[in-house]
Amino acid sequence: EGNLLGGAGGARRQRRGPRPSRGAATASGRRGLRCVPCGATMYAATNATHCALSICELEDGVCSTHLSPHEWNSVIAIVLIPILVVILVPPIARVTSSCRLGDEDVRATTGAPRGMPVLATDPVLAERSELEDPGAVSGVDIDPPMYLCGVGILSLDCGLSGLLVIAFIMMAVFCVVFFEMLMSRNPCATGVGRCRTISCIAGNSLWEGYVFMFCSLSLTSVILVQRISSMFHRRRLQHTLLKTALITGAVMLSLTAIFPEKYDVNGRSDGALSVLYTLHLTGVYGSGALLLGVPYVWFIEHWWTHRSPDRHGADRVPTSAAVFRTLYASAVFSFVVAMLFISEEVVDETMDYCATITDEAECASWPSLTPPECSAALKCIGGGRASLCNEMLQPNFQCRWVETDSITAWTKLIAPDKYVRNAACVRYECPLARYAKAVALEFAVLLLIICYVASFALHDIKRLLARRPSAKTMAVFEATSMLPPLVAAARASSVQTDALLPVPPPAAPAEG
Repeated sequence: EGNLLGGAGGARRQRRGPRPSRGAATASGRRGLRCVPCGATMYAATNATHCALSICELEDGVCSTHLSPHEWNSVIAIVLIPILVVILVPPIARVTSSCRLGDEDVRATTGAPRGMPVLATDPVLAERSELEDPGAVSGVDIDPPMYLCGVGILSLDCGLSGLLVIAFIMMAVFCVVFFEMLMSRNPCATGVGRCRTISCIAGNSLWEGYVFMFCSLSLTSVILVQRISSMFHRRRLQHTLLKTALITGAVMLSLTAIFPEKYDVNGRSDGALSVLYTLHLTGVYGSGALLLGVPYVWFIEHWWTHRSPDRHGADRVPTSAAVFRTLYASAVFSFVVAMLFISEEVVDETMDYCATITDEAECASWPSLTPPECSAALKCIGGGRASLCNEMLQPNFQCRWVETDSITAWTKLIAPDKYVRNAACVRYECPLARYAKAVALEFAVLLLIICYVASFALHDIKRLLARRPSAKTMAVFEATSMLPPLVAAARASSVQTDALLPVPPPAAPAEG
């Protein structure tokens, strides 16, 4: 068995034409030229034949050359649903809520840029506001009450932060590139026929995709750090910790942009590549949990304590606020579960063996192994424990010799012979549907998280950081701090300041 498995490792290399001898036999069991005491006897290992080792041959219904109509419908639905959620949920949530002021109402936008806190222009009034409520920021009423009626409005925080542009770029680029690969002549020969994640495609097949991923995610991280850092918050420990957690989540998003999912020539991610991949996953899961989980849980806690019908006006948070946020978060969670489930059914195989084959016969017979080698490899699939099994990566694709139609008559006439290839060996069959669904689900998760932050989380964070503490919290705070003397002094100073202000003349009595 040692001789068989020692030779099987070399069988993974590509060959041309009849199988040649592989060199002198050694103690490790390599086959080829064998020297015997009575003289030298040479033999060529010409008994290598096609070995049905690929998943495409061993499992029915797994591999295909193109998507079926049913699979097309599934992939389109996976891509379309998150886009519709992103576009429709904020406006629908706004329509179904009761607002006293609309986002475009003149009373909500007069006197300051939209969405920007404005300090009082009168220094005396600004001082009074700060003394009466330390840590507060005076400003105009630029937003409707009840946290934008309990919902995030896309045109306000999403547009003001610039994340609307990032979301649009993500949707436009992904849809064009993703569906172009699926509709190509040989989809399995593209990145979507090798990888189950966007990062894998960008890091191993489409380097332009890595540049796009780096630029878009890094810019998103910069925008979020700036927006969250600029938000005013009260001098409370929990606010400081929560704000720090949100900034950390925004910074962790850059890890996903910097470190793509990369595989070596053996189709593995070992050594330094495993460290880089760990950092990539840290950015993926860490940023998602902090940027979506923290604002959502914080808002639900706030809604739970402010949902009472006894509360009125801006102090009461309607149930619709929690409903729409919960629906949005549930959509993200559902797509995450589906993505993990689909990803378990297929593995990334970035080795492009087929493209290196230049002989039609070899392309048709790949993988070609001797009967003993093929038997040993099949035992590994069945759960064998030989040394080869620890390194085995079962192929999930097949090669085929296809005619190329991209070379024009003029190119054939003028180009050198080595430039023109009328036919080539390509990866022709693969688990395309599973790959496509996994990639589409990852896009859905990424888009929903970023748009939740832009549409809901940024606005919620801004309002929750600036909300007034409850009477119970203030009582505990005053009892355990030096605040009462400071507040008394501030109020006394406020009274003195009021005495210095000019008293307006009494209004003239109305005639009649």
